[in-house]
Amino acid sequence: MSSGGSCRPRAVTMLTMAFRTLLLTLACVSPVLAQPAAPSKELVAAFDDARRGTAGPHRLDATEALVRLPHESNLERFLKALESDGRAVVATEKRILKLEKLRRRFDQELAKQEKRGTSEQVFKARDELDQCNGDLQFRRQSLHTIARENRLLRTGWKASLETLAGPDQDKHLKTLLGKARSARDYPLKRSLMKLLAVLPRDETSALLAEVLHRSRDPHIRAAAADALGDQNRIDNEPALCRAVSDDFAIVRSAAIMSLRLVGGTQAVEALIQAVGREEGRLLQDAIVVLRHLTGVTFHDNVALWEDWWRNSKRNYKRPGRFGKKIGRKISKKDLQIDAGKGNEFYGLRFRSHALVYLIDISGSMNEKVNAVATTGFGGEEETKLDRAKRELIRSLQGLPSGMKINIIAYSNGLRPYHPRMVKLDDITRRGIIAWVKTLRAHGKTNIYDAVEMVLLEARGRRGRPSKAMIVDTVMLLTDGQPTAGKVQASDLICSEVARLNEQTRIVIHTVGIGPDHDARLLKRLSAESQGVYVRAR
Repeated sequence: MSSGGSCRPRAVTMLTMAFRTLLLTLACVSPVLAQPAAPSKELVAAFDDARRGTAGPHRLDATEALVRLPHESNLERFLKALESDGRAVVATEKRILKLEKLRRRFDQELAKQEKRGTSEQVFKARDELDQCNGDLQFRRQSLHTIARENRLLRTGWKASLETLAGPDQDKHLKTLLGKARSARDYPLKRSLMKLLAVLPRDETSALLAEVLHRSRDPHIRAAAADALGDQNRIDNEPALCRAVSDDFAIVRSAAIMSLRLVGGTQAVEALIQAVGREEGRLLQDAIVVLRHLTGVTFHDNVALWEDWWRNSKRNYKRPGRFGKKIGRKISKKDLQIDAGKGNEFYGLRFRSHALVYLIDISGSMNEKVNAVATTGFGGEEETKLDRAKRELIRSLQGLPSGMKINIIAYSNGLRPYHPRMVKLDDITRRGIIAWVKTLRAHGKTNIYDAVEMVLLEARGRRGRPSKAMIVDTVMLLTDGQPTAGKVQASDLICSEVARLNEQTRIVIHTVGIGPDHDARLLKRLSAESQGVYVRAR
């Protein structure tokens, strides 16, 4: 009796432990076996209500809250939000163009009234200009918020898709592919291709390859090349290799940089051909990516590249083939592989056939410095501007004749050497150097307007792309923080520059002088354009 009684509690204990083990096992397995709980009606209502308003912190918070709860019911909701944002970007960009025209008119009117008008007329003109500037700031901030919102929506859509089993995933993926194929406006097409970029599958790669080779818009083709690279699939290599010979330089640029991520044997052969074809920045890109893929470099010597490849092709092993993550970031070391060739500025070696220098001539550039420059030249006490002019003249003297250049000196406003790019020869070189020597430091630091001027010029007339790059490289030099211009907040400057540069593919190298420059801003501007940041001594 007693022995039977003693066995019963032991048996119950063993059953309890087994039950607990089963519960723990089910708890671990349930996220895979069961669809997560749907978001609450209150959360969905808050998201829908926020979507009816304008882009801003409230809508961003509502989006972030819903994204944290991935569920099948979010898929259609997030896709509709992405479509709505695409239309909003198109409308906002058009409004910004109109406001920019108004701003120029109001600016001219204010200058006119300050010379001849009464105090009342001056006040009215200044008030109109201030209102226009405020509206422009609001629109740009809206685009910045929409960009952040889009990143959240794409993350949420992917996470929600991953909660489903295969057949259910296929249904929603088919809907996405249909939307991506039928989208016409660039902002929406670009956003949906960024979503396809994080869904590396045969179907998504096939659609991106189709867009890359069939779209009539080179901006959309370039975006498809970006997405194929970001998928990090070796299967995307053939499509990108064909794009290396596209008629438009912006597409070739995107394809070359994407082959850094997914390139193999075919990429090496395509890039060796590109070395014999390209010039300036794209030639540099091809050499840098070849060095990354092969571990060797023969600079721009096609014969040596071809000879080496004939002997090495059989034993070639591509980088990243074991799942190692490869990024797009270019380092100063990557550019130094062209030893003794190319152009140089503050120790940074680079190639370009269409180059713009942006030189800070704000009042702080009058400060004295006495340490040696980055290049090792100098040493005597001089102002920051004196040193910058000396480095600039030295760089100009090393540029090859035939390339196109311009210089924009900026402080409160902009002072370009010429309204358009200038073809360099001995006569123009002497004229430019004489002009550089006349530069004097004064005023504040208007970084955004200087960069924007280049980007708008590079987009071509009426935004129609040209086959060749109007500008392929920018050298931005500053010693301070942005304190003047249309946009002065660092995050907004980066957001606007990235938006405009999507359609120009300009590499922005940045040089920061002294301890007071905005290193975070300069690093981000260069990193987001595959450029390099240099901290000058």
